[in-house]
Amino acid sequence: MEPDAALVVCRFLHDAGAMLVWGGAAYLAVLVPAGLAADVARRLWPRAILAAAVSVAATLAMLPTEAALVGNGWSDAFSPDALSGFLFDTTGGIGWTAQAAAALVLFGAIFAPARRRLGATTATAGLALATLALTGHAVMHDGGAGVAQRLNDMLHVLSAGAWFGALVPLAMILRRLDAHTPDAPMRDADAATALRRFSSAGHAAVALAILTGIGNTLFIVGGVPADWSSPYQAMLSGKIAVVAAMVALALANRYALVPRMGAPAGDAVRTLRRTTLVEVGLGVVAIALVAAFGTLDPLPG
Repeated sequence: MEPDAALVVCRFLHDAGAMLVWGGAAYLAVLVPAGLAADVARRLWPRAILAAAVSVAATLAMLPTEAALVGNGWSDAFSPDALSGFLFDTTGGIGWTAQAAAALVLFGAIFAPARRRLGATTATAGLALATLALTGHAVMHDGGAGVAQRLNDMLHVLSAGAWFGALVPLAMILRRLDAHTPDAPMRDADAATALRRFSSAGHAAVALAILTGIGNTLFIVGGVPADWSSPYQAMLSGKIAVVAAMVALALANRYALVPRMGAPAGDAVRTLRRTTLVEVGLGVVAIALVAAFGTLDPLPG
């Protein structure tokens, strides 16, 4: 695998892991009733540990990969000159240092005492995501425009991550509302509350992700990404299409399926769980596209 392809894989694994942990932990900590949150967190935690470990490993792997890109390929991956050149002579080196520190702190928070774990994980995962605004195209402007772009990018990854990451625990919670699930009561009150709160907060997260995504596009491309001779703009257009599909599914869930969750609820709840998992899959595709075009020149060659 060439260094540029390896960098895309590392970016994808880091971003997906951090988003899953951030969105899931924030949803459970803020919007889900305490008893249900503790139960879901117990079942979800092995996956959260795996996601955080993958994010840390991917971040650490980025350093020799970036050194290989600065130098003459994999032979320079651990070259002191190439490593120091990336770390101390590029803005990417500063951003990587912040990302690595945040990823390690996140991994430590996963093992905090149980009563503090959700809060610590939420805070550190949010920090890990925010550091993405210190690298890549988010640092292409200087001065006031640069500050505005970085803040906009931070809001974008945090709002998108809150939406995407919350979908996994939401799918688990929906099982408690499924009349056909033997070990879960129909109309579990805490689960209904968690779903209602997700529906309300989801509107804000989706709207903020879309608005800041438009802002990012204006900062980077300067307009509509309509020139598909640029691989960056072509993949960005693909990501926009995927996000549009996610939004359409979310709206269908909220306004077509949720109102049907009166008696009998089973079919609507089961369909809602399936479409939620489809949203997760689409989110993974969107993150993969961002990881790929984030390494490319946004303007045509």
